[in-house]
Amino acid sequence: MPKARKVALIIATALVIVGTVIALESYAAAGFNPVNLSTVNDWEQTTNTLTPESQAPHTSLVVDIGGGGYGVRIEPSENDSFEVVSWLNSAQGVEVSDKGGMLTVKGYYKQVIQLMKIDLDFQDRSTVVKVPASYTGSITVESGSGSVDVSRLEGLSSLSVNMSSGHTTVTRVAAAEMSLCATSGKMDVSDIQANNVKMFASSGGINLATAAATQSIKLETGSGNHQVSTLSAPRVAMRATSGSIDAISVDATDVRFDVTSGKVNASLAGSATDYTIESSITSGHLSAPQGSANGSRHLSIRIISGYANIMFNDSPGAPNMSTPGSPETPAAPSAPAAPAPPPTAAAQS
Repeated sequence: MPKARKVALIIATALVIVGTVIALESYAAAGFNPVNLSTVNDWEQTTNTLTPESQAPHTSLVVDIGGGGYGVRIEPSENDSFEVVSWLNSAQGVEVSDKGGMLTVKGYYKQVIQLMKIDLDFQDRSTVVKVPASYTGSITVESGSGSVDVSRLEGLSSLSVNMSSGHTTVTRVAAAEMSLCATSGKMDVSDIQANNVKMFASSGGINLATAAATQSIKLETGSGNHQVSTLSAPRVAMRATSGSIDAISVDATDVRFDVTSGKVNASLAGSATDYTIESSITSGHLSAPQGSANGSRHLSIRIISGYANIMFNDSPGAPNMSTPGSPETPAAPSAPAAPAPPPTAAAQS
């Protein structure tokens, strides 16, 4: 080994040992509690309670935590007023603005100060917006990163969530229009009602369970999988550029599956004869019944590379749907014939 390299290796080893000793001493001084190593220790929780809706109604709620914050939760209020519960410190904060029926909740942080601070206290400091039951306006959520959780709201004119990176959860929400979009992240959505539902994930998965729409449900992923169940709408369309679609119990008049590279496993309401089936598979195969030329429902399948397996809930002969019948009970063997009676005396003579 060259002398210069040997000296450099010795120096590097010494620095690692010294750094380890300093780190252990600091950790011991903190009582072996990582929270005590945080340089962010001036957190303060604040609550803003607005004027009741009966006195000053709102038409829109905009929550923008793209510039700061650790997540957003939107849930019902116990009274007729909006409430905003947030965490503030010297590095970040949340600004609440109420003008002309528009309520805006905006997160921010001071970039230079934030880079100099370390927060090892992993307490949930999500901004919580509590929505009164009488509110029937729109809700728009913008988030750069973190989590967005919307739950137990009814009667909204629209719900729109746009997230760059993070996890979106929507549960038990009813809105006339619903649009959920994530550049990179996962969506878990259940028990929703709307006229139209649109969900898009550029990179990530979509999990959707129990959704009803009066017009359409449209789901699309750039790279990710669809896991859906119990969908009901006149039109249901699912598209995946790269990934799989697993759909259980889809009830729609017009169903469309579009996959560039991946697979489709689906079970649809009704029987195969209810559907006019159109399929285009460049490389792969389709496993599905024949369908009907004049079906009252329409099914379209387009796959560039992959396969599709389509089943129908009311068709016992559909692929993977029928169960083998029980074997017939074998017939009981016939009793042997009774022996012939001995000849009588008359017959012997």
